[in-house]
Amino acid sequence: MLGLDRVAGLIHDWRDLAYLMRALPSYLSASVLGRLQKEQLERILHNERGWQALLPFLETQEVDYLAKVLEIKHHAK
Repeated sequence: MLGLDRVAGLIHDWRDLAYLMRALPSYLSASVLGRLQKEQLERILHNERGWQALLPFLETQEVDYLAKVLEIKHHAK
């Protein structure tokens, strides 16, 4: 079984993050998000297009968390 730190290291783009968020129960997705550094998240979601593509895959709490970390203003889903 992969540890959450290892799983977080396997995320390279918004698609990886989107699929992972939907594959995990919400309590684990929060743990994975908490292991991602702001710089890694900025590389994953390197522009508005990446952010917009990811949004449909996220739950409201995940959107709020990422928006806070990345200092993005967003509208609720």
